[in-house]
Amino acid sequence: MNLRKTTLSIITLLIMSLYAGATEAPKSIFDLMNYQEVVNVTLELDLAKFQNDRRDEEYHMAGLWFEDAEGREQAWRLKVKLRGKFRRMNCVMPPLKLNFKKGELAVAGLSQFDDMKLVTHCTDDPQEAKRLLAKEYLAYKMYNKVSPYSYRVQMLRITYKDINTGEKLRRYGFLIEDLAQLRSRIQANKVDREDYRLEQLADSQLQLAALFNYMIGNADWDVQGARNIKVVKRGTQLLAIPYDFDFAGMVEAPYAIPNPNYNLKHTKERVYLGMEKDTKEMKENIAYLLSKRNEMLDEVYSTRLLSSAEKRSIVAYLDEFFDNPNDIIFPADRKALQASISQ
Repeated sequence: MNLRKTTLSIITLLIMSLYAGATEAPKSIFDLMNYQEVVNVTLELDLAKFQNDRRDEEYHMAGLWFEDAEGREQAWRLKVKLRGKFRRMNCVMPPLKLNFKKGELAVAGLSQFDDMKLVTHCTDDPQEAKRLLAKEYLAYKMYNKVSPYSYRVQMLRITYKDINTGEKLRRYGFLIEDLAQLRSRIQANKVDREDYRLEQLADSQLQLAALFNYMIGNADWDVQGARNIKVVKRGTQLLAIPYDFDFAGMVEAPYAIPNPNYNLKHTKERVYLGMEKDTKEMKENIAYLLSKRNEMLDEVYSTRLLSSAEKRSIVAYLDEFFDNPNDIIFPADRKALQASISQ
């Protein structure tokens, strides 16, 4: 495989697009890859540069190959750059941003959603890396069951091929759809942090996101600081969409740091970081989460990426919430508990 195959692939897709239904919304490059639990891809790039120079802010040329749902080989030119903060500096393979050419997407009959995030492996151990990625991936899939205002993801089995040496590295990773495509799906618009006040956020929807983060044991988010929360505007409502779940207790990543602001000693400890405490909406959202229990657990049980023991461990952790859904621990409760321990 080489980058010259891209032209043939694009022409083939253009011919196919001429026969597509005129009223059918065009697929995105993400949609083309989003058809089974794991898709095999080859990503050709300057592997050593991305692993060694973590402060590089430039895009670099790369090639991507995969088979679509019909078994046709897709070959694409794209640009790739480093992204992220903690994982960028601390993981074996830093997370990447994939950027496709809008012109080539258009010629192929695809929509012009050209950016995707690639979540990469963080440890050297292939099995440990796969396990951690699979559990974070499950958190996204579970939230898809809870809310339409959520990022779609796609698990990949990636062959990284060094563009200079031909060296290959095979690891798992997963894609996160383009934020612009998410906004288009839910008919929302972009909004900048400086353009809204926290009280404008839809209380019930924010509480649902907060309760989900609480359920999976994720204290690595902050709506006030817009940390691991993306805010979009849908009609007159501002919606908060969570992402980055690797510090969650459900994932239990060895590199995760418990949030020191709430006296957490382990990532499996829970604290509710929503805006409200005693509201009717919270009770309704708790009831709603409980109604989605089987659907979320089905995501865990059905994955082939984890062992039976890992699945049982995840379910046991989630059941701690499901079996005691009204025993929510708030930041004040954490401080009071810490004070009593210190006496």
